[in-house]
Amino acid sequence: MNPVRREKIMLRFSVFTASLFAAFWGIWYYIAGEIPMGLYPEWFSLDIPLSRWTDVLAGPIYTVMVVMALSIYKDKDRQDKVSPLDGPLCIATFCGICLGACIGLLYSLIFGLALALFIFSSITLVGGLIVALIKLIPQFSRWLVAAEQQA
Repeated sequence: MNPVRREKIMLRFSVFTASLFAAFWGIWYYIAGEIPMGLYPEWFSLDIPLSRWTDVLAGPIYTVMVVMALSIYKDKDRQDKVSPLDGPLCIATFCGICLGACIGLLYSLIFGLALALFIFSSITLVGGLIVALIKLIPQFSRWLVAAEQQA
């Protein structure tokens, strides 16, 4: 892949991903009224809260990394001029992005489904107990009347 074509692809996909993220957070802002702040782990403390608008900048960065990784992988002429670490770093970055997306999806599916099943089973159990108690009230009242007549 020649450098001009690679730069055009990087520019086009960077603009596309930035537009995609901007459209997503724009629609979110239109519906919810505010953009959430980034959530950080406890060990990573930032004094300045970052808005999720920074995703608009992160999308093109990942796009450029993926295009560079694919261009190095496919360009046989450049393979002898690159550092020995370029290939593994690009592959590791690409695998990290893919694994992160897959693990995030699996995590949300597993725990979301487990939470939904837990809530559904809890509601069903409580509802079943209430219905069973309502059904037992007539029998319990007959038992109370019989116990009073014997006493």
